[in-house]
Amino acid sequence: MKVNKFELKRLLESHFDKDLVQDKYELKDIDAKNLLTNTRFDLAFKVLYLEMIDRDVKFAKEIYTEHIRAFSLGKFTEPGNADKNSLDRFIEDFHNIFEDIKCNGFDSSKTVIPLSKNGSIANGAHRVASAIYLNKKLKCVNINTADHIYDYKFFYSRNVPDEALDIAATKFVEYADNIHVAFVWPTAQGYDKEIEEIIPNIVYRKEIKLTPNGAHNLLSQIYYGEKWLGSVENDFKGSQGKLLECFKSFEPVRVIAFQADSLDEVLRIKDKIRDVFNVGKHSIHITDTKEEAIRVVNMVFNNNSIHFLNNAKPNKYLDTHTNLTKFKDFMVQNKLNVENIVLNNSVILSVYGLRESGDIDYFVDDKKELKYNNDELEYYNNKKLELIYNPKNYFYFNDLKFISFTQLYKMKKNRAEEQDKSDCKMMEVLMENKGFKTFINKWKQSLYYGKIKIKAILIKFLTDIRLYELTKKIYKAIKK
Repeated sequence: MKVNKFELKRLLESHFDKDLVQDKYELKDIDAKNLLTNTRFDLAFKVLYLEMIDRDVKFAKEIYTEHIRAFSLGKFTEPGNADKNSLDRFIEDFHNIFEDIKCNGFDSSKTVIPLSKNGSIANGAHRVASAIYLNKKLKCVNINTADHIYDYKFFYSRNVPDEALDIAATKFVEYADNIHVAFVWPTAQGYDKEIEEIIPNIVYRKEIKLTPNGAHNLLSQIYYGEKWLGSVENDFKGSQGKLLECFKSFEPVRVIAFQADSLDEVLRIKDKIRDVFNVGKHSIHITDTKEEAIRVVNMVFNNNSIHFLNNAKPNKYLDTHTNLTKFKDFMVQNKLNVENIVLNNSVILSVYGLRESGDIDYFVDDKKELKYNNDELEYYNNKKLELIYNPKNYFYFNDLKFISFTQLYKMKKNRAEEQDKSDCKMMEVLMENKGFKTFINKWKQSLYYGKIKIKAILIKFLTDIRLYELTKKIYKAIKK
């Protein structure tokens, strides 16, 4: 469908008028999920908020707030829209947009989504996020406007916490169709620049520090199903050889989520990376399918899961695996979604290999009349839905969610029964004191954020006194 420039002006915000240089434009129907690109990492924050919109949870709103704060440098305003002048207005508008698209679909007689030179959205992120969540198509138009780069680095630079970035990255992987995850093993050291040049469309990058035990558990999960790996019964003995080759040292593993057009492209990327390091197949692993990608990011883009990898002996009690398999069967029979359940109490100690547990307790967000133990809830000092849905409160193992080690410890401390006291003594050996490490990371990020804010203030000041363009030219000349 083609429209002329004047018709298009009516469908776009006025600040795009200067970018409409053609006489006619093609409007295209695009699946909203295809607009989930690495340059629009913000869409993942918005989709997460929509997932939780009807649930009584705080964390989704907190994360949404963080990313709007990052966009607006704490002002909660939107350029060109004087009505959007507070967080409440952002949320109110988002709800209205979502309900309208949910009830009426995307009305292209009122608006279309502008795409910039690189094909990413130039405006309408809340509309796009709503359509992604509702699995709808959008009417879009390519115009000659500047690229909008709101990737994960943008949000890191604006002081969005690492945990929030982890959560958004996980959500991105869940919704994007062309997503893969690369693991650059510690045997392959250096060449950061070359890696980022070879791997296209990087959505998120994280470095994770693993112990030998953590490396064993991660390899056991990543290569699960491969004959050479072994089985639960022999504690995946085959991973030992792979571990020795991939972990010549225990420097951090570089984990990179990225988008690629095809599996053939992924194979070419893998070969190029291997050529850089020249250590055969032991330099990199890349997921083939979306299901694999989702599975691995639940393990590595979640600090509770990393704690589990590094500290757990999940194959110590074989009956635990039998019980978990039975529980999965129970979930299928009762049509329960894994996202709506979190396992709690002593089964966590069992998968950590601390003591054997014969039963499985769980919290569930479901209307069915199911028998489950809610007695411990009062000792968690947290709402049930926060425990089920907030990734800060759980870890993943074998495609199931478990209450985090820290949350379980707090519950047992609060309940303080004799068995709890004994359990806490065992657990304290594996408790981490992350205070100093967290302080250093936040300090570094705050410095970076401070520079961004100072730059924004300086640009505004120079613009107000009409010296910005001159200063920019002088700066560029000096930099050369």
